[in-house]
Formats: sequence, structure tokens, C-alpha cells
Amino acid sequence: MFHIITRWFWLAFIATTFANAAVWWKRAQPYIEKRPELEPGYRQLIRNFLFFSNIPWIVMGVGILGGAMPGIFHYFNAKSGPFAIAWYASIVMLQVLLMWWIFFRRGAETLVEYPGYFNNEISPRTIKTFVLLTPIGLIIYSVTFFTANIRLPP
Repeated sequence: MFHIITRWFWLAFIATTFANAAVWWKRAQPYIEKRPELEPGYRQLIRNFLFFSNIPWIVMGVGILGGAMPGIFHYFNAKSGPFAIAWYASIVMLQVLLMWWIFFRRGAETLVEYPGYFNNEISPRTIKTFVLLTPIGLIIYSVTFFTANIRLPP
């Protein structure tokens, strides 16, 4: 059972991404009913969310199914090989792209203009503050990823 989980759990992350997109679409419906001109923008935001959010999980799946990585836990250690590095790089790339979109492409303002992604109303400033804090977790993970000597299951 453990082998099945470590080999296929990346699919659960993809399914979760699609479930989150469906929830966002459902939450958007009252706003679209009031302002139908918002629908194309919602569709584009959700498409982009699905595409970009699934990049790390697709990298993970290719590595596992291609035989280069035995399971998901090997992606938490840089010493596991190039697919672990690619997975990590995809996460860093997504963080950089998110920050660029939020701060330089009006991403925070866009999320406020297209409500529903968050449960409550939120300000662009709050979104920007949150996005500024997320690299802290990435930095902590990076130190662990490159320096820890994690024993991995075979």
C-alpha cells in the first residue's frame, strides 16, 4: 500500500488543483450573473491557475512513471537526482512568476476585481503581504532540500 501511495500520490495533488478550480468557478457564478462581462476573465484566471499549479505535479509524475524516481519522498532531497532538482526549480519558478504577476502585472488587483478565489473580501495590500511572506517557507524548505541528509525509503 505504501508503494502505491508514494508512486501515485502526485495525482491527488492534480485532483486537488482541479477541485480548487471547480470551487473557484462555483464561487464566481453569482458575480458572473451580476456582471456577465467578467466570465472571460474568470475563465482565463482559472485556466492559468490549472496550468501553472500543476507544473510541479506533472514534473513529479514524469519522474516517477519514467522510472527516474522511486516515489514522491525522493523529491524532498536534492541528492535524489535531476528530477528532484527540476521539481524544486519548478516551485521556485512558480513563486517568482507569482510575485511578478502580483506586484508588476496587477495580479493582486485582478484577484480583487474577480472575487471568489478567497472566501472573504480581501484587499490588494493583504494579498501582496501574503505573497511577500510565502518565500519564507520556500527559504526554509530550500535549506532543508539542499543540506539535510534525509534517509529515503528504497
